[in-house]
Amino acid sequence: MSEHLSALQLDEIVAGLAPAPEHLARCADCSARLEALRQESAAFLSRPEAMAQLARLAPAPPPRSFLRLAALAVPLAAGLAIFLAWPKAPVEDRIKGAPTVVLLDVSGNAVTHAAPGTKLTLAVGSGGFPRVRVFAIDAQGNKESLYSGPVASGARVPLSQLEVTPGDVTVTAEFESTTEQRSASVQLAVP
Repeated sequence: MSEHLSALQLDEIVAGLAPAPEHLARCADCSARLEALRQESAAFLSRPEAMAQLARLAPAPPPRSFLRLAALAVPLAAGLAIFLAWPKAPVEDRIKGAPTVVLLDVSGNAVTHAAPGTKLTLAVGSGGFPRVRVFAIDAQGNKESLYSGPVASGARVPLSQLEVTPGDVTVTAEFESTTEQRSASVQLAVP
């Protein structure tokens, strides 16, 4: 067995996988071989082909799933915030289709039965008609005008306050535009 270091031992020292033994301090031949091996290794690693090969052999960096998630979540959160903060039209009762007439109690509920002396609000749903004429007809056929004039667009446009008198009545609203007429009625039972 030779007292000089083997090529494998010198390679391990250059790669940093093994410590340098005391023998290198005493042996000029092994020290010279080690220095030549270091220079060859440095010259080889400075070549672009060697760096490309080492890059292929190096372990891949861990996936950055958090960054990908953040890259998706931030735009989605911004879009949701814009959607929720976007100004909305005020909420209102809308009845599509035919015009309507209703009698509302103080809570805003439509009523068809009321006691004498009860205060009600007469309201109409214009259904796109600009004018309305509203009247009440009692059980004897007497007709009383309640409102006549323009009407704002809406589902329940209050027109006037009424006080219920004894006897059942039918409240009829006649809606008119320049080309069309329609009517709607509601019966109010009064004990």
